[in-house]
Amino acid sequence: HGTVIYYVVDPNNLVYILTKSGTGKGRNVYAHSQVALTVYESGTMQTVQLQGIAEVETEQATKDRVFSQIVAPRPYGDEIQLPPIARLYEGAYTIIKIKPTLIIFHDYTKSK
Repeated sequence: HGTVIYYVVDPNNLVYILTKSGTGKGRNVYAHSQVALTVYESGTMQTVQLQGIAEVETEQATKDRVFSQIVAPRPYGDEIQLPPIARLYEGAYTIIKIKPTLIIFHDYTKSK
């Protein structure tokens, strides 16, 4: 299952995502801790492909920090709005922590 997400990376290279417990992503992470994430930055033509082990974050200070970073108003077109996760009703907010087991970086502006 793949979906677009917002994410936060901490200084220890742990990746945090926000989902709702009743979404497909939330149910899949509860059932299978092995996850994959692909990040593409169009302005730099760089990608990161990441594989890792996911678990629900339980530390309240980390949950609060990640939540406030992800659920922040952002520009969408000509308007400032909350991200799409704020419009989902499928369960409670859940912060997922991903510990990378493999990270592959590509910079497509550089010739081989």
